[in-house]
Amino acid sequence: MFNLNVFTVLAILAVTNSKASFTPGQLAIFHESVGPCSERLNIPDYLHLEERIEDFDPTLVDDQFKKFLLCLLSGMKLVDEHGAVRHDEVVTFSKDGQDVSSLHKALDGCTEEKDTPEEKVFHFYHCFFKQKFFTV
Repeated sequence: MFNLNVFTVLAILAVTNSKASFTPGQLAIFHESVGPCSERLNIPDYLHLEERIEDFDPTLVDDQFKKFLLCLLSGMKLVDEHGAVRHDEVVTFSKDGQDVSSLHKALDGCTEEKDTPEEKVFHFYHCFFKQKFFTV
């Protein structure tokens, strides 16, 4: 019985440490932009982009997703209309419940200077989440 309890605790810790987590304040900012972007780009609800982005779904790679991501992060004021990452805004957003001591290094390593706005944002999204900056 003891081994099962230890296993259960370890399994829960492994799952929660492998996923990004956002505070309620961060999720509110995120959700404010999802609706307008979905409407503007005619994104059907059945694609569940909102949930898939929160959970970092690496299978999201098509042009429609990249346009949605640019719209979303622009709406959140984390990037500008050219796809350039707004470092100060990302830090401000991330301070809500997160340790941001290593954030500047992550931002510097994930910023793409030359490409389309959609590709810059797509690169940032993948790079940032692969570093597992947001943890429980």
